[in-house]
Amino acid sequence: MSRKILGLDIQSDTIAAVLLRTTLKSRHIEAYASVRLTDQDKIEDSLASVLEILAETTDLSGAACIAAYPANAVSYRNIRVPFREPKKIRQILPFELEPELPLPVDTQLIDFQPVRFPGMPSNQSETDLIVVAVETIAIESYLDLMARYKLDPDIISISSLATALCVNKRGNNQGENWILADIGRSRCTVLVIAQGQVCYVRSFLVNTQDGSLTERLANDIRQTVFALEEIFHYEYNLDFVILTGNGSGILNDTSEKLETTLDKLLKVSVYHLNMADEAHIGVKDSPNRSWSSEQMDNALSLALLEAEGIKTVNLRQGALAAKKIWAENKTELLKIGFVSGLVLMLFLVNFLVEFYAMQAQDTKLDKQINAIYQQTFPDAEAVEDPQRQMWLKMEEMKKNSFFPEDTRENVRTIDIFKEISGVISQKTDIKLTRLVIGPDGVSINGNTNDFNAVDDIKNRLEGSQFFKKVTISSANTDKSGQRVRFKLKMQLTHQ
Repeated sequence: MSRKILGLDIQSDTIAAVLLRTTLKSRHIEAYASVRLTDQDKIEDSLASVLEILAETTDLSGAACIAAYPANAVSYRNIRVPFREPKKIRQILPFELEPELPLPVDTQLIDFQPVRFPGMPSNQSETDLIVVAVETIAIESYLDLMARYKLDPDIISISSLATALCVNKRGNNQGENWILADIGRSRCTVLVIAQGQVCYVRSFLVNTQDGSLTERLANDIRQTVFALEEIFHYEYNLDFVILTGNGSGILNDTSEKLETTLDKLLKVSVYHLNMADEAHIGVKDSPNRSWSSEQMDNALSLALLEAEGIKTVNLRQGALAAKKIWAENKTELLKIGFVSGLVLMLFLVNFLVEFYAMQAQDTKLDKQINAIYQQTFPDAEAVEDPQRQMWLKMEEMKKNSFFPEDTRENVRTIDIFKEISGVISQKTDIKLTRLVIGPDGVSINGNTNDFNAVDDIKNRLEGSQFFKKVTISSANTDKSGQRVRFKLKMQLTHQ
């Protein structure tokens, strides 16, 4: 599944944007743009230019957006609180910060980044925090600006912090002590990473046209390290420094490269960051622009935060928090819910109608079975399950329709048929209509031409070795007066 993420980095001197496309198997930068911001009053025009450049090569619709607020416009504080749960920390932060902030705390948006060094006791209740605060009205203006271009970022982070978190996530630098220096044309933001944790942030003014900048930058980094050690009571041994930002690119074009000079001054390794190479992300070729890591690293890092699910501070808090799916699509969801409820109701009505129809049919069939049972066995008492009772009686009748076991071995039905046919004279005018063989004997129904023929048949059957007693049950003239109907019962010799 393909996904588009727009990382939008708005700083005091530059606006940069990167559109990252991710799939299950790969990630690549589909479009990118950077515009220098010379006048804060023209920030809207600069943002429009950036988005227009992106739109020339790709479709921005449907892209998730994560934006950054200028690092130098945010207040940073390091504090320690006696809680570990984020919910409790948020509740007490305004009271902890109120004495330290220059403006009323209720006019500020506040978030925090926890600092938990490896090896800390798991039962330690205290938590060190980097707390960030910015005026609510500033974020409102920031969101209004992006809303004019139909951008609604779920997260507003800080560009330099996003870059440090992404570099740290790569795994190569975790557990080490290093510094990220994000150098702009007028300001520099330094982030200190100790044992794989971003634990201190400082922003200060710079002048990239000043030849002594490198030495002053080294001094500022040393001062930042001293401040960190004072706050955490921790001896910090710096391993290396990573450089990024527009200003680092300008200074690197001088006769002596910036990293070489800083290396000598700080006596540690210094190198420029290339986030695309660091994260192994391909860059789509652009005919009019070339990829500049110094300009695009922060914007790419913002997109990576979203793609990799890296937690960071979010300045969209309180009433300015991103709308949830329910709030954004309330009308549509209500419509879908209404239609779904209506379909469900119709389904239930149809189910109940079919259920009661089948129940009525079942009751009707039960009545018919009871009626058949009563007709078949008029002397039987009423039962709850006439179908099963009828089945039992039928099985009983089947068993009784044969001779007992001892008789069945000697007398066969075919033998009785043969005997009756052989005993009755062929000259006798007789027509048999029924023959019943049961445990009580044999009975035959039929008709003949007169009563004398009935007596003759009886006498002949009594003379048979199969029957020891023959009784005339009935003998009557039929309606025509031409024939005599009779019924004979014969007791078997073996009974």
